[in-house]
Amino acid sequence: MKRDRKEDQLGSGPDGEFTDHSDGQCTVILNLEEDGGYSAIALDLAGVGSQGNDLDEALANFKEAFAAAAEEFSAHDESIPWNEGCNSDLVTKDSKILRILVNG
Repeated sequence: MKRDRKEDQLGSGPDGEFTDHSDGQCTVILNLEEDGGYSAIALDLAGVGSQGNDLDEALANFKEAFAAAAEEFSAHDESIPWNEGCNSDLVTKDSKILRILVNG
């Protein structure tokens, strides 16, 4: 599975239109953590997330976590089990929401 990714910021906070995966993209929630650094969590794929000291590191670590999860599903001939909005409670008014290309 090719894993080229394109980042495209959609803005801050939820707009309700992040769950369509027909374009091969995953939505990532980026939050500044109280103790410093950032968390990067898949909005619609339970269990996939990471963190970093800055946004770039958090995204790079997230991409590695997503790739590992995708490889695991592929190894078992399973499709990615998208759970629409499963982490929506983690979106705040200060969250950054990104779409990252995961199939292409």
